[in-house]
Amino acid sequence: MAVPPLPPPILVPPALVALGSALYNALCAPGVAGSLHADFDRSGSVDQTDPEYLERVKRPGAILLPNLDISDFGRLPVPRPADLRPHLDATDAAVNGAADQGQLTLAKVRKPNPCHLSGTTVTMKVHADDARRIRVFQVGAGAAPVLGVGKPMGAPEEFDLPGVAAIPWAFDFLVEAVTLAGDPVRGAPGGSSPNKPDPYAVNLPSGSSGTPIVSARAPGEIWVELIHGSVAATLAAPYDVALFTVAPFMLLSNLQPVRRVYTVYFRDDNHNFVFDFAAACRAALGATVSVPADSSTPFTPHTPAHTGPLYLVDGARFPDEWMQDELEIGYCWAPHAWMHVVLHCKRGRPLKDFVHGDMLDPGLGLFDGIDGAPLDGQDYGGNLEVSPPVVVPTPAIGRDAAGPSLPSHPRAPFGKIILGDCTPRPAHDDFRKFLLAQKVQPVLALDTSWLSVGHVDEFLSFVPASSGKPFRLLIASVWAMDELLEATKSVPVLRGRTNLQRGQWIDSRGTTPAAWAEYDEVSVEDLIAASRTFNQTLRTSKLVAIERRLKRGLNLDAADIVRVPTYFAEPAVMTAVFGLPGTTTVAKTVGMVNLQVVNTHLLVPKPFGPRVRPADATTVLRKVLDRLGLSGVAVRLTPGAGFFHWAYPGEDVGRFACYFAQPSTAAARQNIINHIKTGAVLTPANATLVAATRAAILADPRNAGAPAAGTFPTWRKMWIPEDTVDLLEAYMLSVLEPLGLTVHFVDDWYYHAGMGEVHCGSNARREPPELNGAARWWDSYDPDVNTNYDPAA
Repeated sequence: MAVPPLPPPILVPPALVALGSALYNALCAPGVAGSLHADFDRSGSVDQTDPEYLERVKRPGAILLPNLDISDFGRLPVPRPADLRPHLDATDAAVNGAADQGQLTLAKVRKPNPCHLSGTTVTMKVHADDARRIRVFQVGAGAAPVLGVGKPMGAPEEFDLPGVAAIPWAFDFLVEAVTLAGDPVRGAPGGSSPNKPDPYAVNLPSGSSGTPIVSARAPGEIWVELIHGSVAATLAAPYDVALFTVAPFMLLSNLQPVRRVYTVYFRDDNHNFVFDFAAACRAALGATVSVPADSSTPFTPHTPAHTGPLYLVDGARFPDEWMQDELEIGYCWAPHAWMHVVLHCKRGRPLKDFVHGDMLDPGLGLFDGIDGAPLDGQDYGGNLEVSPPVVVPTPAIGRDAAGPSLPSHPRAPFGKIILGDCTPRPAHDDFRKFLLAQKVQPVLALDTSWLSVGHVDEFLSFVPASSGKPFRLLIASVWAMDELLEATKSVPVLRGRTNLQRGQWIDSRGTTPAAWAEYDEVSVEDLIAASRTFNQTLRTSKLVAIERRLKRGLNLDAADIVRVPTYFAEPAVMTAVFGLPGTTTVAKTVGMVNLQVVNTHLLVPKPFGPRVRPADATTVLRKVLDRLGLSGVAVRLTPGAGFFHWAYPGEDVGRFACYFAQPSTAAARQNIINHIKTGAVLTPANATLVAATRAAILADPRNAGAPAAGTFPTWRKMWIPEDTVDLLEAYMLSVLEPLGLTVHFVDDWYYHAGMGEVHCGSNARREPPELNGAARWWDSYDPDVNTNYDPAA
């Protein structure tokens, strides 16, 4: 498509042109070049005023939007291609309609005064490396770019403005960036201008102020020059130069409103998770989120035609459940336009095909450019979090058990990137350099080498708050789990105290004899005996240092942190130093910190914690909260008299009842556990108890239609008539609901058994803060501030 023309210039009668030429030749000195005009003051328009023009050599100059989406899906072949990367607007040398044009940056070249001599030439020029990063179209001059990527003829970094000997003359251009700053394939040039010395570092135009163009380029900067020549030779001066900056890729914090949530649906494997997840999203996002009335009814996965706020990816087509690891959704903002951009992480797994095809839509671009990174979890989306704004500068941090040495950071009004990146398990150099090249969100690096997966979302998350600071940092806490288990231990089994993780299986849910040993129920006492020593060592060796670093790097105090009770699994092989091979760990208890935030609703992994009667729960939690310094926090309990528990297809009805039979002694319960695991014979008393439990479950009207014997044919959410409270759930309600948050517990055991949780299995597309606030990234942009670091230092 040809570039749509702008309004035609005013035509001057030929006689007046001839008279003007004679006067100009008589009165004007030679050597007058054109001047560059664009939205250098970032007001959203090009007004060609002197104040705007004087901004052209000051950072960041005019903003180029990386044109990484497909503005017009109507131009795609039918049927829709499975891989849309070749069809991105940045990949073709055309302006693809009005929507695409609206994303391009308008630039104008004008004569700065009436003087102009026939025979003068004006050449627009950029560095050869910059010509690989941008594309320039001349308005009204056809479809092909005149500068940059895809220029059909001549050097891509040069364009001779045609007909400048005529009077008058004016040119309009549309400029797009075709990649992001920090692209390891299309890198920025280094050093000063290749064409001219740098006069602007000391000689700013009259009336200008601020930081001028300097000899060291920032990764996103593009310098455009107008070089003036006569018939005889190129003149050393005058010439014009202006600065353009590629809009940085910025990550979005959990405080930002959600536009769409993604997860993968596997009918046979995670129907329970998706049902709970969808129900929570419906509460958060409204009735447009569809949830079957019957918990056994399967979902229909979505297709690209779906427009609702919850998108269920078809697991049959894309068999890969780890949605968070595959991508991170950020955005790029310019004064005239903005777009979401998917940072695609190179995992080499089936979700790549979803990202390349079904996921994209107008306004959602794709950056697929960090090639060559090894397939390591450090470079996945789960290892990226972004904090809420940090409103003050923070000091340098020396290397310690929490991570590498970091320089001091300026205030970060768009937050800081939290990245697991430290020797002996650093992120890939290209990944780190890409993040640092954006120059807006400093990187706060942490050591995650002690984790098997190695992601920061395994031990921290940020949630909004309605009081105090507008957010809280949730952090996995061994201390909180210690206190909770110790207080729970004081409640006798005789009074109804239950084990943790009843009814939960690792891997194959106990459907084959080989999996019998994978039944994961554990008593409070056994969990303490098996895990406390290791977890206390982990706490003193790593977690305390990490919390200290987060406080310092994010300007937090104790009141800004919420502790989430967590135990980690003891590695099979121990060494004296964490971070070495053989010492990596994962969450042993359900990692509730690994949650998804949907506005003021939290989708928290269901913890399957120990349960006690409501009165005992109040006593236990009051003691725990006081011990943690939360004496002002009121205890909040989940409703008593029962709870839901999912039965999966193929689960035996009799064994399901065994999960919830409550004998009066730990020894009697162990007999039932042995029966679950190995088919050991139940004692007569336990056989009677299990039969009574089954009868009570089946008698509840909420379980009408459930099979009385045999196996469950489909997924089924069953009501368990047990008047107890899950202490871990009640703890989370107590510390989170006062912040104005609604907590939904989502059964994500399928993910937990695979070393992940809710956040790992989902993703969110959020609104940029600029939509509802006045802050702009360029107001705090200072690429001279060095926030680089060495993960080995």
